[in-house]
Amino acid sequence: MENHHIAASFLVTVSDEKFDVFEKLEKDEYRKIRERMISMVLATDMSFHFSDMAKLKARLASSGTFLSILLKSFENPLKFFENPLKFFENSLKFFKIL
Repeated sequence: MENHHIAASFLVTVSDEKFDVFEKLEKDEYRKIRERMISMVLATDMSFHFSDMAKLKARLASSGTFLSILLKSFENPLKFFENPLKFFENSLKFFKIL
C-alpha cells in the first residue's frame, strides 16, 4: 500500500505542470529528495513492526543502557517520527523502571 501511495504522488507531480513542485530542482537534487521521500513513506509500513521490535529487544538485552539504545535508534531518523508520543511514553516508562 505504501508503495502505491508514494508512486501515485510522484505520478501526479509529473503528469501536470501545475502540480510539479520539483520542476526547479536539478536532477541530482530531485533524485535525492525522491529517495528520501520514498524511504520515509516505506518506514511507516507496519509489516516491519515485529522485526523492528525484535531488534530493539535484542539491543536492550545486549547493551544494558538506555542511552546506547537511544543513540542507536537514531541510526534511522524516521523511526522517531513514526510516533514521537509513543517514543517518549516508552522512554518515561523505562526511566521509571530504573
